[in-house]
Amino acid sequence: MASDDKPYLTDANIWIAYFDKGETQSELAKEFLEFMIEQYYPIIISSLVIQEVMTVLLYKNKHTLAQDFMEYIQRQPTISILSVDESLLEKITVYMKKHQFRPKLSFTDWSLLFLTEHAKLDLVTLDKQLANTYKRFAKK
Repeated sequence: MASDDKPYLTDANIWIAYFDKGETQSELAKEFLEFMIEQYYPIIISSLVIQEVMTVLLYKNKHTLAQDFMEYIQRQPTISILSVDESLLEKITVYMKKHQFRPKLSFTDWSLLFLTEHAKLDLVTLDKQLANTYKRFAKK
């Protein structure tokens, strides 16, 4: 991993599409993640995103995929897990209030926006609304 490579913060939908081949954007997610891993780009996944991915896969009765996901992110040397602790939760909440909770996003999405801004990370998402909000916020 090159030290000048900016880490990429990943949204849950990238992982869900990568592991669940029935997702419409599965091929795009596969191409992206395999390229990132092959090129040793640093990838960050937050504990909130992990929780979201696991919830979706488990609710879809895709227990093997959920297990595969957890094993995959733990064994890849270029993937780092960012734990969202109580202090970070408070900062995310303040950030949401600063933006008057607009646009309407999930708490996990707000956390991703906060982390990209404050940790200077690039966001990777398949969610058009989140991607557009990220671009708009990045211009400020």
